[in-house]
Amino acid sequence: MNTLANMLSTSLYPSHRDIFSTAMKEENRIANQRIADFKNQNGHTVVRVDPGGQTFRIVILDNSDEQDRVIAQFGPYTCS
Repeated sequence: MNTLANMLSTSLYPSHRDIFSTAMKEENRIANQRIADFKNQNGHTVVRVDPGGQTFRIVILDNSDEQDRVIAQFGPYTCS
């Protein structure tokens, strides 16, 4: 809970942030409503760095079988 509070704290980091999760358990969703602020709560999280390394994208793959279907994409994010 403390780690989650730190990740979402605007006093520690005032800018916008996207938080990704893998295999979030139902118990955690019930215990903490802030998990709804996450970009995803299940799936494989893949980081794709664009040529040159200045930007990257996050791709979420379905982890319910071996097909690795893309279920969401986020970005591009800029490296600083």
